[in-house]
Amino acid sequence: MAILTENIYIDSAVIAIIIFAVIVTTFKWLFGYWKRQGVYTPKPIIPFGNAKGYLLQKLNMGVGIKNAYDDIESKGKKLGGYYFFGKPIFIPVDLDLVKSMKYKGFMHFTNHLNTCDEESDPLTGHLFMLKDAKWRNLRIKLTPTFTSGRMKMMFQTLMDCSHSLVKVIDKHIEEKQAVDIKEVVARLATDIIVSCTLGIKCDSLTNPNSEFRKYGRRIFFRVL
Repeated sequence: MAILTENIYIDSAVIAIIIFAVIVTTFKWLFGYWKRQGVYTPKPIIPFGNAKGYLLQKLNMGVGIKNAYDDIESKGKKLGGYYFFGKPIFIPVDLDLVKSMKYKGFMHFTNHLNTCDEESDPLTGHLFMLKDAKWRNLRIKLTPTFTSGRMKMMFQTLMDCSHSLVKVIDKHIEEKQAVDIKEVVARLATDIIVSCTLGIKCDSLTNPNSEFRKYGRRIFFRVL
């Protein structure tokens, strides 16, 4: 094996410097992706990118991206970039751009930052978690369900369920009882989902032991 010098310490230092230089150069090239595309991005930090707070467990991932979004918006930009380690992430700011992505260009924006593991957690296999072909297929299936006409019809259902929610909370206040927000919101979600998808009024807000709520608990909560 060839050596650089006769001093092992000098050799080790030279090798360490070379490795360090290669790593820094690689990250600088990775963190130059958005600049090469002409897209503004908050200044990344080697090796974290823009996710230093999250990776050091000091900041929630959503808060970190929101901070980047606010920075991009404050600069008057319609779009911007974000780096998770060396992975570039696109952040749209302009509402017209978001609308164009979701309607006209949805086939080109299929993937999100979230990870999906349907084998260990089947409930993660939804539209906001799936990627590539699975995302496209599910999106095509769901599109006819959420047309503007049907959304207008669902709005009244949402209003009715909201009024029931207010009545339930008011009743707890009058009786000076504690409110289990998690349970109440779960019952509200059950009413909305069943009403919008099946057209059935299950009214689990006023009847916590309704059949739909009972089976909903079995789906989302494991019995130990």
